[in-house]
Amino acid sequence: MPIFKDKNTSKSVIILAISFCVLSFLTYKQLLVYLVFDFSFVISALALPFLMTIKRSEKSLRYGLISFSLFLLYGFLPLSSLYFLAVICVAIFIIETQLGKINSLPLILIITISPIVIYLSEITGFEIRLYLSKFSGLTLAQLDSNYSSVGNIILLGEEEFRVDPECMGLKMVLMSLLIPLLFIAFQEKKAKKEFRFSSVIIALSASYLLVILSNFVRILVITLLKSPPDTFLHEAIGMLCFVLYVTIPIWFLIKYLPKKNKNVVTNSNNKKINKTAFYIILTLLASLLIFYQFYNPKKSKTRIHTENNIDFGTSSFQKSNEKLGVTKYWNDKVLIYIKPATNFYSADHSPLVCWKGSGYKIINEQIKTIGTVDVYYGKLQQGDDLLYTAWWYDSGDDKTTSQFRWRIQALLKNKNIGL
Repeated sequence: MPIFKDKNTSKSVIILAISFCVLSFLTYKQLLVYLVFDFSFVISALALPFLMTIKRSEKSLRYGLISFSLFLLYGFLPLSSLYFLAVICVAIFIIETQLGKINSLPLILIITISPIVIYLSEITGFEIRLYLSKFSGLTLAQLDSNYSSVGNIILLGEEEFRVDPECMGLKMVLMSLLIPLLFIAFQEKKAKKEFRFSSVIIALSASYLLVILSNFVRILVITLLKSPPDTFLHEAIGMLCFVLYVTIPIWFLIKYLPKKNKNVVTNSNNKKINKTAFYIILTLLASLLIFYQFYNPKKSKTRIHTENNIDFGTSSFQKSNEKLGVTKYWNDKVLIYIKPATNFYSADHSPLVCWKGSGYKIINEQIKTIGTVDVYYGKLQQGDDLLYTAWWYDSGDDKTTSQFRWRIQALLKNKNIGL
């Protein structure tokens, strides 16, 4: 079914094409290191047309004001996610002033694949896998006392069953968020009514919780059947659990979630926007985009290396100052990175992010207690290369593995937290 029917379509499409080219030119430097053209990007790009509906009867300046506010906030709070969201809002602003208002589903999808959400997924997924392993081990021990768990490994005597990063991994989390959005889009087009925003949030939250349940059942079945990774049975169990415990329940849940009372309007009698306001907002946004081409708030807040007077005993360590304020110590056997204090709102660069970005796979994840201090522990594997890693968050007088705890301390107590 054609989306555009009126005689001004060609003009609108030309304006859109030119605007997006200019927008890409003004933002590619900032977004080049932020966007990752991976599985998430491709699958989301394919799903986007199915999620989008355009109300040709309404045009709006709302996203222009939102993007302007986000760009201003980015100047004081230099988070890449703010810049990314502001650019997306500019793109939606252009669409809504030329073609008509779009629904909220495309923006929600874009937010779910943004790097900040991916980062949160990686961090929370790590801890969730540890809890899944623990509760799976306890559950299996009720059936056979020989079962136990250590970190992300379930043990049956001498046999080991690993709860791999694919459980609560990025692809699975993305699919658990994408499927309810597609179901919602289908139901909206069928009923010609939009869902309430609260209904969308309920559906996404329920789907995320269901994918945890699905993984729990998947781990139990795979372990009981002793199905090794990369086998047909292993993959089939995962797919079946996802369908039974995520897809089907979400389908029925969405059918009964409340929708807005008014019908989606699809006629072509467009209400004109205020052209003066449009040009003012457009000029302000263009000015800010050009300004951020030459001024990067993130670079203006350079991290400074701190002198770390650390006693490493009798070992002889070499020292060097790395990028982003990181201090590196090493000898023939040990490599130590001391990373500078991070703001409560910023991403920390733990091995979950940095080493994985260098091509390593984390295995045998667990939390170990050394003395009275809990630390994250894992093995980093890349081909035949095997490294052992441990890390924690340290303010000097407090050491923790809790993301929530160190961020609260940094926010409320103004503590400098290093990694």
